[in-house]
Order: sequence, then structure tokens, then C-alpha cells
Amino acid sequence: MLHSSEDVYTTVHSESPLLSIMSIQFSAKPGARERQQQRKHNNPLFDDFDSVTAESVEAARQADEQAYHDFIASFEKLVEDILALKPQAETQDVLDLKSRLDEAFEASAMLPGDLDPIHNAIQRLMAPMMQAIYKNAENDPAALGTLEEEDNARAMHYALLENPLVADLLSETSPIAPEELAATLLSAHVALLEQAMELFSPEQAAVILDDASNLLNRLEQAGRSTAFALPQLKIIEKAAKKNDSAVKN
Repeated sequence: MLHSSEDVYTTVHSESPLLSIMSIQFSAKPGARERQQQRKHNNPLFDDFDSVTAESVEAARQADEQAYHDFIASFEKLVEDILALKPQAETQDVLDLKSRLDEAFEASAMLPGDLDPIHNAIQRLMAPMMQAIYKNAENDPAALGTLEEEDNARAMHYALLENPLVADLLSETSPIAPEELAATLLSAHVALLEQAMELFSPEQAAVILDDASNLLNRLEQAGRSTAFALPQLKIIEKAAKKNDSAVKN
């Protein structure tokens, strides 16, 4: 039984130009840790919004840059392993490398800077492996059908990961603390939030809706306006009532 956004959270589980916001500077293309600092900055939806300082942002940026360097080292090793793959390699060896490429794409979505070169490289590396896998299954219609379904699912997943909110929520090293889930979603751009809510079941969305509503009620009682978050609340509410809509249709 889910009781809070924290419970829901556990189930779902650079060198860039700087943009100046008041006295704190944020990267134009920040990594995941800096993104969360940016969401929290001067944002009353977060209890500790005043903890965001130039120092904390710089620490987040440095952590993101370290993650970038760690990723590049790991990705270079993956490329070496792919280039060393023999033409007559076992299918399982190819599948293992394909899985590592998928993991690399997910990991890269957390990084700072321009990610297009990395994503394009992953797609180029993936193409010949998928050709080999399809060739091995060419006499098995059922296997071919499964591969096509997996291809479509991968394309959809990759597209979702272009949404930074989705990437941050899905990562095993997500900077979004469980207790910050409702505030984070209420702070999101509506287009990003609509995609992100696809990650949650209606039951999970209902729990988030309760937490988000309670959060906004507390702000109202403190004399703060919550009008800015009402469009986001409606999107969360819609996701929570998805089952009801399906039954009516």
C-alpha cells in the first residue's frame, strides 16, 4: 500500500555558458544535480529552498562534471569492447553489449552539456548490432516480432529520456529526494510534467496528488499564492483519474 510520495518514489525508481538568476548562476545545459538546485532556487514549494546558494550550486555542478568524466571513461571502454567484437560473435555477447548501450543512453541523460554527440554515437553503435540480431532471427517470425516491439519500445524510451525531468526521476542516482517528489512535479513545465506522469500508475499518481494538494494547502495557510502550481496540479489529478476515465469509456 502506498502512503506517500516517498513510497511512490521508491517504486519508480561542462563547460556551458551560464544563465544568471539573481545572485546565483546556472549552466545553460546543466546536469541532473544542478537541475534540482535550479528547481529549488527561490521556490517556496520546497521547505529548504533557501539552502540553495552559489556554493551549493557550484558543488552540484562539480559533481555533474565528475559524473561526465566518469561516464566518458566508461563509454570509451564500451566502445572498445564493441569494436573488438568478432563477426561471428555469439548472439548473447551482442545482446550484452546492446544492453550496455541502453544503460549508457540512460546514464548520459543525467549529464551536463550538449548530449547530442553522445546520443548520436550510441545510435550509430547500436545500428550494426541490431542488424546482426535481426539477421540471426530472420527465420523466426515470432522472434522478429519481438525484436520489432523492443525496437519501438527503445525508441519511445530514448525519446522520453530527452525530457530532463523524466531522466532525473528514472535514474538510480536521482538527485530528487523522495520527500521532494511532489514539489518537484509541481515546479515542472506542464509539457515536461505530462510526459513524466506517464511513469506513474494511477494509484501512484493519486498518492502524489494527495501530497501535492496538502503541500499547496500549507502554502495557502501561510499566506502564499499557489496559483502558479494549479496547472501542474490538474495534470497530476488527470493522471490519478486515468482508470476512472478508462472505465467510463
